[in-house]
Amino acid sequence: MRRIIERESNKENKRIFNIDVDSAITQLRSSLHHFEIRTKKFVKFFRGKSFEFDGFREFSPDDDVSIIDWKVSVRSNKLLVRRYLEEAPLKIIFAIDTSDNMVFGSTEKLKCEYAAELALSLSHLILRYNNRVGFILFNDKEIYIPAKTGIHHFLQLTDALKDPKNYGGDSRFDRISEFISKQFDSSLTALIIISDFARINRKVKKQINIISERYETLAFFIRDPIDKNLPNADGEFVIEDPRTKDQILLDPNLARAQYKKNMKEEEDNIKDILKKAGIDFVELMTDKSFVPDVTEFIKSRVRRF
Repeated sequence: MRRIIERESNKENKRIFNIDVDSAITQLRSSLHHFEIRTKKFVKFFRGKSFEFDGFREFSPDDDVSIIDWKVSVRSNKLLVRRYLEEAPLKIIFAIDTSDNMVFGSTEKLKCEYAAELALSLSHLILRYNNRVGFILFNDKEIYIPAKTGIHHFLQLTDALKDPKNYGGDSRFDRISEFISKQFDSSLTALIIISDFARINRKVKKQINIISERYETLAFFIRDPIDKNLPNADGEFVIEDPRTKDQILLDPNLARAQYKKNMKEEEDNIKDILKKAGIDFVELMTDKSFVPDVTEFIKSRVRRF
């Protein structure tokens, strides 16, 4: 039941990815149309606690009702929203997992295609307001594209995520954690990690905690339906470990209960590591659009700050 992860073009006989950047950008912008930067709402999503509070102002018709501070409004008998000091432009770094486990999918989108559309649609939104965006593509090595502004830079980011040479290998969270700690200083506004976190474990927990303490850190936890449960199917099929190439013959009807239990334990472990590190995250499933969940994630985080 595992979908073929390599799509081949007729002319060049090499992998190509199904990454629909324009559609992803349009859908996310439409969903956030009434929630963008007019009163720094979108900026607050990235800055979090580091965004300096400067008192309250009265609610205006242009504001989204979700940013009303209801407790203060009740005491004042008028609708009030929080006001924040002007800040320098954003510098956002996306750390995007491009390892073998991301080049997988049982739905229309591979995890890496889904992750690419998410990263690029958010990046496009950030760059529209003259902020800076950079990428780190990581597997068993790192490809670093420094944070810059402009449409030409966005095209460079897009090309990097569409290039099949940038995919494959193990997901080395120990390497990327060390790379981030050495590479960036306090000028970094936020770090956004996009991964299925399949290779995260307790050994790198300390490094994840250090990163979260040093930088405003957010995470998008990408999941395929098979990451939760085996599909309903008759017969047997072969599963291969992309790292060791070991194979096993599996009857899903016999293994489903234990598989589901094991995958739930792994998922809970990942979420526990992120929560204890103080990292805000949202789980996204590749069998549905990320737009509604990402929009709600942005809004809920803005309400808190």
